[in-house]
Amino acid sequence: MCEPKSATELCKDCDLPSSTTYRKLKRLREAALVKEYTEVRRDGPNATLYERDFTDISISIDDDEFTVSVERPKEDAEDRMATFWSEMKKES
Repeated sequence: MCEPKSATELCKDCDLPSSTTYRKLKRLREAALVKEYTEVRRDGPNATLYERDFTDISISIDDDEFTVSVERPKEDAEDRMATFWSEMKKES
């Protein structure tokens, strides 16, 4: 996922039922691999969009142990504000 998409767009792109898509998005959010935010629209209802929240994932296996490292993008002020409002929405 290179650009933010709605759950409906992801359902179509991945050819998945909406229930499966929402369940997988929830797991990805809980793992902090996808971020969710609201796009405010003047011409209709607001949209919830989902965006990948990592730039790279590395998995290494060494001596029967595995290590996962996740690289995250740098957030600019606009991203921090979007995250803030999304968190406020969840609390209300």
